[in-house]
Amino acid sequence: MKSKNAVIFDWDLTLWNSWDLHVWLLRYTADILQVLQPKPEIVAQEYGVPFLLHLERVLNLPIERVLPVYMGMYDVIMPLKGHLYDGIKTTLQGLADHGIIMAIVSDKREPFGYSELKRTGLQDHFQFVSFLNAEREYKPSPSRLFEACENLELDRKTVLYIGDSHSDLQCAELAGIDFGAATWAALQSEAITPESKHVFPHPSHILSVVTNP
Repeated sequence: MKSKNAVIFDWDLTLWNSWDLHVWLLRYTADILQVLQPKPEIVAQEYGVPFLLHLERVLNLPIERVLPVYMGMYDVIMPLKGHLYDGIKTTLQGLADHGIIMAIVSDKREPFGYSELKRTGLQDHFQFVSFLNAEREYKPSPSRLFEACENLELDRKTVLYIGDSHSDLQCAELAGIDFGAATWAALQSEAITPESKHVFPHPSHILSVVTNP
């Protein structure tokens, strides 16, 4: 008997290390546009806001100037700087071996999310994937967790949502789903640890929680 039948993951800073990639691109963009490079603590503080607004805030420039430079280098640098966190592949395979249904619900913009997921070669592990597009709501709206559960015919009591941010935590709470904090990657783990049902310092810890009654 398993304690959960399904695990839904966030993507950035949970499965996929986008931090190194993003910081590199911000520094590159700042240099090209001849402004000061943003401090990492400022980038972390603004990381949870919508992507285009985030770029404007951390570089203090209009998005019309920032986006062409940032995105113009993304495809070149993503394969070099972006990567899965240590232990993710083994954990996903272990969950699959135990018959756990897996999904992704992320605020990553859809073209980038699918490109990164395809690069990992792990897309077949996930029975449902929801990256952000113009028709979908940002978290903490629980709408896409509801959609995932409906699509996969899941009882929300049997689902665990794992993420790195306070908006992930709020999203799970609003959906009535247990939340696990991915503290192996979270930029501000102290903001989510006290309220989380489960705290995972490493991806390998997920399997025992999910598969033990």
